[in-house]
Amino acid sequence: MAVRQISIQLENKPGQLSRISELLGKEGINLGAISIADTADSSVIRIIADDPDKAMQILATAGYSHASFREVIAIETPDHPGGLSAVLRPLAKANINVLYLYPYLR
Repeated sequence: MAVRQISIQLENKPGQLSRISELLGKEGINLGAISIADTADSSVIRIIADDPDKAMQILATAGYSHASFREVIAIETPDHPGGLSAVLRPLAKANINVLYLYPYLR
């Protein structure tokens, strides 16, 4: 299933992630997934929201002008040892590179 992920670049300062969470939560946006990758100066926050258009509008209004959408694939993995391999093996055979992954909670 394809879903739209929102990526937001933030400064590495205390409270930045909290502010995003509060902004979206106050407007009724539920986050099903979140991933954070950091460098020395900044972080990229990737989220899957239940209403991505509304979430993007809220972020833009709050001044997060570098937020962007990206289509990503959500795949349910079997819940047993080796379940992830059952999903990754066909992707590898199809020459599809997995750049990152994170859990998606429904």
